[in-house]
Amino acid sequence: LLVVGGRREGGWGTVLVGSVRAYAVAGAGLRPWDAEPGLRVVAGALPQGADVTYVAEAPPEVAFCPYSALRFRLDRPPRVLSPQQFGSAGPGWYVGRVGVLHPAPRDRVVFRGSGWVLVRRPD
Repeated sequence: LLVVGGRREGGWGTVLVGSVRAYAVAGAGLRPWDAEPGLRVVAGALPQGADVTYVAEAPPEVAFCPYSALRFRLDRPPRVLSPQQFGSAGPGWYVGRVGVLHPAPRDRVVFRGSGWVLVRRPD
């Protein structure tokens, strides 16, 4: 703190402004508030307007948070399949949690990271 004529100048206002600036600069690149950074990569890897199917163990009504985090990043709501249905599903884009979505040998893994898997099943 700067003491001028017996008064404190600057003080907490300077600390607050500096903290806000540091958080804004770091946040622009790191996005510490993003709970699902892997989904940013998933959404960026999808072609514009692609239909996506979310492979999940539970329906969206039960496991709403992961579904809504994915939905927030897509152009339209994804279809939802169980892991058992995924085994016989046709061609397309599929996304799911690591350990839930198990790509078949014919599937091309486009992204695997931050707990998410994105695959393209060919025609």
